[in-house]
Amino acid sequence: MFNLWLYHHYETDFKYLFRKQKADGHEGYSVTASRAQRLPPLSAEEIRSKSNMVPPVQVSPLIKTARWSALLIGLIYGKQRYDYLKPIAAEERRIEEEEKKLREEQERIYKQLSEANSDTILK
Repeated sequence: MFNLWLYHHYETDFKYLFRKQKADGHEGYSVTASRAQRLPPLSAEEIRSKSNMVPPVQVSPLIKTARWSALLIGLIYGKQRYDYLKPIAAEERRIEEEEKKLREEQERIYKQLSEANSDTILK
């Protein structure tokens, strides 16, 4: 299947694009320049004839119904869970915002006090 995808994607015939050669005692593959040009795209019939895939299996209606039911139940559960967690998260954000304001105010006061204490002639 992967070779079929590559063949169709790059529009080249891999049987002729690579040629096997032996060099320095080990086997390798090299690209033949003559087949590196673009080939016309494959038709649907050519793809079917070159693939060695098995035909799709007929899925039982009971299994299909169970899958769709599980999907719908998951969507409903997710929506309910989201609606349950949304106000909790909003409250946590509100509390965090208040704490951040208090923290910034404390830092501002600390900075003013540290500047007031550091006022000396040496400045």
